[in-house]
Amino acid sequence: MTSDELITRVREIYLGPVAESVGTSDSIILSHANSVIRGEIFPMVIELGENYCVRKEEIDIVEGQSEYSLPTRAFTQQIKDVAAIVGDQARETIMTLIDANERDRFETGGNGFTYYLEDDLIVLTAAPTGKLRVRYWFRPGELVQSTDYRTAVTGTDSATRTVEINSTIPAGWDDTQLYDIVSGTPPYAVKAWDLTATSVSGTTITFATSNPIDGSVYGTKNVGVGNIVTLAGKAPGPMMPETLYRALEQGTALRVAQAFMDQKAYGLASERYERELSTQIQSLADRIQQRETLRNHNSTWRRGSLVGFGKRGRGIFR
Repeated sequence: MTSDELITRVREIYLGPVAESVGTSDSIILSHANSVIRGEIFPMVIELGENYCVRKEEIDIVEGQSEYSLPTRAFTQQIKDVAAIVGDQARETIMTLIDANERDRFETGGNGFTYYLEDDLIVLTAAPTGKLRVRYWFRPGELVQSTDYRTAVTGTDSATRTVEINSTIPAGWDDTQLYDIVSGTPPYAVKAWDLTATSVSGTTITFATSNPIDGSVYGTKNVGVGNIVTLAGKAPGPMMPETLYRALEQGTALRVAQAFMDQKAYGLASERYERELSTQIQSLADRIQQRETLRNHNSTWRRGSLVGFGKRGRGIFR
């Protein structure tokens, strides 16, 4: 489902087949949808504890340096884990997250594989040599309409870092902007992000040598035909499991009803949204349950075990 298709569905659910001016603007509908994704649905995806929408980056450890910036695109600055690659070894060692208040104990007797978080920093208690590999939940891009993104076509060339797009670049695109490239189908997984362009003209975008698009940078994927180019931080559709798209439609319609102070419509939309979200989150949990059951017959994942849903406890599971 693209952003354009989401707008159509929300109008069908709440407004019916009426003109834009009768309801609310397309941009406002997308603003409501972005709020539902980032404020309600995506935190629940993270709560599942799985690898949905997880990306990874590699950071060189600098001798004498203990502080390293969190990935700028990490959702609410949350990371899944940090691993160390020591020296020339290929094997990862998962590092242990500690309470910052206990850092003195580890700084004096630590083994080099502990860290804590402070502001927007990963702080190592002792610095091993090698690299850090950080896995984190990638922040979903803000939804934009089809006029604000372009699709890569047959001219894509990883060697020259050049992407041919399907029509002339949108207004405002130039070599001062950063760009993302995502897959052309749901869930619009990011291939490469925060890319610097050296040339943006006509139907061609060329990226800097520091931003290869062939997947050679750790954590990125090779860019190909059918992928979508957007400004950094934007998305052509919801960057989350497709299973949750129906819940997003209902949640966005709920926000529209709330904005219009339509109590009757709000009540109906609220009931539908809660039902859809409960069902679809449970379906993701069931998939996890199947895998965990294969691993361990004593798995703690079972239907109905998500009542309250952890710390965020929305209470939608009955």
